[in-house]
Amino acid sequence: MRYVTLNDTIEKIDLSVRSRNALLRAGINTIAEMLDVTEEKLANIKNLGSKSIDEILIAITDIKTGHKEICIVDESDEQMMQNELVLQEVVLFRNREGLLCKDIPIEQLELSVRAYNCLHSTGFKYASELTDIKIEDLRGIKNMGSSSANQIVSVMKNIVYKTSIDVQSENEKIPQVNEICLAVILEMKKYIVNAHEGLLYQVAEPIIEEYIGTHPDMEEIEIELITSIYSTEFFHDTLKHFLVELVEQFRYGTTISTVLSHLPKHLDRTGIVEKMINSLISDNLLVASLNGAIERKYPTIIEYARTLHKEKDRTLFEERLKGFTLEELGQKYGVTRERVRQIVKKHMNNRPHLREDHHADVFKKYSFSKADFSIAFDEPLITFNYLVLAYEPGTLALDMLVDDDSFPIEYRRGAEKAAYKNYLSIGNDRVRRNRSDLVDYVIRNYCKEEISFDEFSELYSMFLKDYDIESDERLILSDRTYENKLADSEQVLWKYGRRIRYYNIEAYDFNELLQILDLDQYHNMEFSTLKFFIDYQEYMRNYDIRDEYELHNLLKKLYKRINNPNIKFKRMPNIEIGTADRDEQMLDILLQFAPVSNVDLAAAYEAVYGVRTETVLANYLKNFDEYFFDGMYTIDANPLLPEHSSRMSECLENDFYTIHDVKRLYLREFANANSHMINPYTLKLLGFRVYSTYAIRNNYQSAVDYFRCLLLEKDIVDARTFPRELTSTVSYTLELYRLKSIYEIVEYLPSQYINIRRLTSAGISVKKLHEYCYCIYQLTERGEYFTVKSLRKKGFVHPLDDLGFEEWFYSSILTEDNKRFSYRRMGGSKVFFKGTQEVTLISFIEYLIGQEKSIDIYDLIELLKDTYGLTADRSRIISIINNGSMHYDSIMEKIYIDYDTYFEEV
Repeated sequence: MRYVTLNDTIEKIDLSVRSRNALLRAGINTIAEMLDVTEEKLANIKNLGSKSIDEILIAITDIKTGHKEICIVDESDEQMMQNELVLQEVVLFRNREGLLCKDIPIEQLELSVRAYNCLHSTGFKYASELTDIKIEDLRGIKNMGSSSANQIVSVMKNIVYKTSIDVQSENEKIPQVNEICLAVILEMKKYIVNAHEGLLYQVAEPIIEEYIGTHPDMEEIEIELITSIYSTEFFHDTLKHFLVELVEQFRYGTTISTVLSHLPKHLDRTGIVEKMINSLISDNLLVASLNGAIERKYPTIIEYARTLHKEKDRTLFEERLKGFTLEELGQKYGVTRERVRQIVKKHMNNRPHLREDHHADVFKKYSFSKADFSIAFDEPLITFNYLVLAYEPGTLALDMLVDDDSFPIEYRRGAEKAAYKNYLSIGNDRVRRNRSDLVDYVIRNYCKEEISFDEFSELYSMFLKDYDIESDERLILSDRTYENKLADSEQVLWKYGRRIRYYNIEAYDFNELLQILDLDQYHNMEFSTLKFFIDYQEYMRNYDIRDEYELHNLLKKLYKRINNPNIKFKRMPNIEIGTADRDEQMLDILLQFAPVSNVDLAAAYEAVYGVRTETVLANYLKNFDEYFFDGMYTIDANPLLPEHSSRMSECLENDFYTIHDVKRLYLREFANANSHMINPYTLKLLGFRVYSTYAIRNNYQSAVDYFRCLLLEKDIVDARTFPRELTSTVSYTLELYRLKSIYEIVEYLPSQYINIRRLTSAGISVKKLHEYCYCIYQLTERGEYFTVKSLRKKGFVHPLDDLGFEEWFYSSILTEDNKRFSYRRMGGSKVFFKGTQEVTLISFIEYLIGQEKSIDIYDLIELLKDTYGLTADRSRIISIINNGSMHYDSIMEKIYIDYDTYFEEV
């Protein structure tokens, strides 16, 4: 009997959700209000259909007659209701947290009549029985509609159980049992998500209680106890089911250690998981592959085909898998090709998950030939044919799979094996059998000295013939196409006369070269790269640049990366910066040197702009005939107006200016003036000595005199504060190098210098700097690469260390000892070599790898940083290695000294 009062909410009455909500919206909230409702009033309630009206009228009649065991009592009789509830049986169960809770009879749930009746008739009595039920199971109950099933799921989501205080008090008597039991259960639930704590607790508790009874001194969970728990049918089956589902998630298999990482820690070292996996393998639920991986066991396509009941269907299906066409099968078995297609399609659609689906992802991403697929994965032709029937094939080139780390190593190794069948073995090298890679190989190995393009073409043809591949039309050169390609290649320097030379651009760090040339400092000028080639001879040697044409081609490729539209690479060897005017450039030279002969004028133009004298004579003087008389060029230059001259003298306060800056200053002061009035003649009148692109106050005897004063005037000089136009001039650079070479100044940090007089005052003479170099020469081996940091890691110490300078200072001392050491700036430091050979990044890496024969690329980067103090870009290292004789394995991300070493290891 259910006791209610007239003031109780109508939610205590078994009404459908629709009927109850309609009444509540109409303001009918209590049982008393519902009992007063008439059929006419119900008919006027919005959204209340005839079925709901009938349901409410029946409920009113049932309440009034007591038909549904509902008894209306006064408020004063509420105690009677409580007594009745106490008399009801208290049913306890374990919730998902393993706590004992009071269960709730289903009639006390707020369910519709239909939902309640369906559950009651099926045998459900308590809410706990519905905890893990799925909506699909509910819909399968007779007469259960979707609305009722959804209502039950919704109610169960919001249900709150009350814990049993009595039982909790009882549990306090055995806290150790409760604590250990909860530890096991919570670990199980954390990893095995489909395990119900209540059931786990129910099974484990008596085992734990019995075990503690015989082991009262136990302080932690013991292996024997865990073994006892997992020997129960429930725990055994739960773990077994979880293991199968877990392994199934790893398409390409997994290891026992990975499996254990997904399981409770209390299973470690028990051997339970290992035994269960072996059992699952015996039961054909799991399988162990040759490489030791554990995988889910699935039927093969052939095993599936053999399950087909109709013999004709089975035969057609199997024959199609063997590669027979629809047409061939139709003719062979006397059916239409469409009928064959329908039969095969039907059984393909009904297939379960198969072992061959292991390859589905890679097949859908990459393009395979039958032969390549067989080589890569050692699979029969049937596997490939099945995948063709089942999936849309991919389009990516097979070689890309080698670097695709979304697939396991076995797949990438297989792709490498298939791809390498198209490689040519040449000594220790393996070269891809395509035109581009073969061309690069020939250039790298046979074109270290310059040759003409025609000579290269002949050399390449001989190479193809030597390796018996000259008949492959795909490898033959198309002269015009490959001329353009080689001119842009970063493996060569292309020069005047269609001549080429191997040059690995990636092997050099060009930051210092670009910084010293500083093309951005120039405005609206045209140069020949001969100017820079002559002005910076030491840099040209350091970067192995042999003439102005190579420099032009190199700069063109470097600036292509920068994409600077202000710098235009014209016909070799000319470069235009901004918008240049040759005649204006020639006029400036003429104003500076007139009267002057044509040969001397051309020579002067060459000195300033780098264009060879003979070229200037032939092409640059045509517009200056009006100034040419009796073999001499003469021009009258007008001085500045007095007021202009006076104002410019006030504005020009510094000792150094670029001519471009003086012109800009002049136009700022006199907006309508002509910038041509600023020329060598007028600058001389303003008190300056004029050079190609700059002017220096005539207080100094020469530009060198000015730069020397600038660098030696103070004990500490920070050249970072100098104008970049100043520091990139040839005269400054030459004087800086000269002063450093004799240790008049020492660079203690980049572009920061300390004078030798300051060092001498601290007791450090030039002789001691030479002794420092000699000590390192004695310490190092011939052919050894090192940095100051690596020497210190090696244990080298010297009295100069007490000065407390950064490593850059000590590197600067060694830099000037070019008879004993060569060096190169790279990775933020300087790498030295004991000897005089050229230092490049690739030669340094070869040195490091040669000591170990192979090294992980990340270990190499760490070695460069920790031992040598260098920062290295991974992609650049890989690029350098791929353009040399070393071998990079992109699968293992490891570098080998050569291909043979790689082949032996792998």
